[in-house]
Parts: sequence; C-alpha cells; structure tokens
Amino acid sequence: MSSQPDKKNVLMIAYHFPPARGSGVQRTLSFCQNLPDFGWQPQILSVNPRAYPSQGDDQLKEIPPQVNVERAFTLDAAKDLAIKGKYLGITAVPDRFSSWWLWAVPKAMEMIKKTRPDVIWATYPIATSLLIAHSIHKKTGIPWIADFRDPMFYNSQAEDSLTKKVYAKIEKQTIESCQKIITTTQGHSQLYQQKYSHLNKNHWQVIPNGYDEGIFKKVEKNRAILEQNPVKQQITILHSGTLYKGHENRTPQPLFAAIAKLKQTQKITATNLKIIFRATGCDKIIQNMITKADIADIVEIKPAIPYEKAIEELINVDGLLLLQGKNYNHQVPAKLYEYIRAKKPFLALTDPQGDTANIMHNAGINTISPLHDEEKIVNAFMGLISSIITKTPNIAKQDTINKFSRFNGTKELAMVLDEIVV
Repeated sequence: MSSQPDKKNVLMIAYHFPPARGSGVQRTLSFCQNLPDFGWQPQILSVNPRAYPSQGDDQLKEIPPQVNVERAFTLDAAKDLAIKGKYLGITAVPDRFSSWWLWAVPKAMEMIKKTRPDVIWATYPIATSLLIAHSIHKKTGIPWIADFRDPMFYNSQAEDSLTKKVYAKIEKQTIESCQKIITTTQGHSQLYQQKYSHLNKNHWQVIPNGYDEGIFKKVEKNRAILEQNPVKQQITILHSGTLYKGHENRTPQPLFAAIAKLKQTQKITATNLKIIFRATGCDKIIQNMITKADIADIVEIKPAIPYEKAIEELINVDGLLLLQGKNYNHQVPAKLYEYIRAKKPFLALTDPQGDTANIMHNAGINTISPLHDEEKIVNAFMGLISSIITKTPNIAKQDTINKFSRFNGTKELAMVLDEIVV
C-alpha cells in the first residue's frame, strides 16, 4: 500500500481494534475512519485476533477499505504460557501481550519501507504498544505521539513492585521521548503536567473520547419513535459495559442495597421496573451480589452485543446508569459521551469532584450521587424514576452534545499531527 499523494501518512499502533470487542476499539477505529477527511492517511499495526479474549466480526466492515491493517503475532501469557491456569508473572510484564513487541517491531519496519509515515501514534492501555512505538522511533527518527486513554502509573492496579517499576520507566520514557502526549481528560493531563513540570505546556493535548454520530443517526432512523407512545407500565433502566468487583472501582453493591431498600418499601417492584446490566465482564460476581440482595426479579444480567446494537439499546431504554469509583476521578468512562448523545435521563454514581462529574456539570447535567452512599443513591434513583415518568430528563444542549462527537475529536488529532510535521 502507498499513501495517497495529497495525504500525509500516520502509522497507528493499537492493540484494541476490530474484531476486538469493547469501548477501547472505538477511539482508534473512529480516528482511522475520519483522518482522511483532514488530509491524513492512516495505516494500522495491531495484534493477531487470537490475542483478543472477546471478539466479533460486526465492526470489521467499519474499517475503511483504503486503510492498510497489519497484524503481528502475539501470545497471551495468561492463556498461551499458563500451566494449569497459572503463569509466571515475569511473562506478563508490562502486560500479558509483551511478546507482541518481538513481532511488531519487524512488521512495522516492513510497513515503513513501503510507505514511510510522517508520524507514529500509539495508544495505551496496552503498555507494549508504547514500547513498540518507542523502538520504531529510535530506529527511524520518525516523530511519535502517545495517546493515553487511561492514566498509566498513577492508577496502575499492579500489585507487584516489578510491574510498578516497569510502568514508571515506560511512562517516563514515553513522555520524554515523544513529541506530544494526548490524554482524554483535563484532570489526567494536569496530573502529568505537575509530575513532568520541566516539559513545555505545548507537550500536552486533551482529546476526549466521544460518540459516533453516524451510528446514532442510523439507529435513530431505523427505530420506532417510542416517545410518541404512552408511558409503559414497566420502566427499563440500563447500565452498559464493564463493572469491577473492587469496592473502589465500579462496584454496584451500594446501588443494589438501595434497590433492595426501595423494593422492601414497595416504591419499586418487578412489575414497574427492570434494570439491565449489559456486558459486565464479571457476570458471576455481579449475579451473586444480585442474589444476595434479593433483587433478581428486578435486576437482570445480559451478555455483550454488537456495538451498533448496544447503541440502539441506549436509545430504546427509558434511563441509564453510570458507575465510577472515586479512585478513578481522573478518568471518564467512554460511555458517558454516548449517554449524553442518547438524550436519555441518566444517573451517574460517581464522585462529585471527579472529571466525570465536571463534564456532566459543564453539560448542564446534575443527576450525580456518590457511588458508596446508599441513602443518597436511594433519593437519586427515585429522582431518575420521576424524571422518566414525568418526561423531564436533565439532558445537555445540542451545541454541547456536538462537541463530543468523535469526528470533532479526529479534527483535533489532525491538528496535532499537522503541528508535528510542519
């Protein structure tokens, strides 16, 4: 493949890419779809699909035909190097896909010989992608950009000291060798600017996650206009996406306790309310919580579905839930932007001082309650129900919603790329 003569070329290194499932796929996919509109031709270096724990073919058709996608062989330490379910920790440093580096660097060099990119872009998490980009940069001198979808070292969940040391080293090496650091939130950017205060402020750029307007328009065009129907007897509320078992992460335990209390006082019943948790990533753990709280007649777990179907579900339910622990204050779940675009009433159980709450406040949305305060959740949840019944959702203005489109995010990335190659 060769890039179009009137377009500059960017090599994008990303573990998460179709046919992988999950929210991490959407950012890179959207960039590669929209960059040609701003004079940039992307090419993708990813992993062999065998490395994905969950995958589906539904978004492969979304990859533009002119985008060259190369895949390097990769082992998953937890699957390929395990004996009786156990594997050596050193084989998963900095992550389970560290072997990707061995095959990805030669593959990248082959790609570069065919069409020398003007810029290299790599996205974290997966830390190995940053190592690959840094190695290519050292070999070729091509400038590179690091895209941090999550904070790397500040919120590292690694418990062993070796992994923490390796993360710290990769973070420092990345930030000091690349031409630009992109984060998805202001809080994350400020943390890094404080830590690396010797670097120029121009070194940092915030490009939020967002929503795909094309998919929303397609879904809205094809669906029945449910708002014209009378209020249904049973209200449906949805949480879409991953949860975690840790008390400080995205645990729904306080929410379940609040729901149990509302059930006991008969303020909610299985007749008038259904709550769906879609694609939790830890179904057995969440189901145990539901059973223990005695709310299985109201709360239901459902499996992952293709992305477009997930967006359709967001639009068709009556209300939405978002859960985020306080120790993730400098991260914003990608689903937040899709929730805002869906224009449905939603309740965020999150720290009122975090970046998620700040974005909501700036968008004019104030339906926020702390994740671990059961009593406040009871009141906030009933407020959500009331806004659904009375059809008075607290939604953002259209000009605010438009700012969060992934097309606008791509425009910002293109400006960063242009700045580097000038």
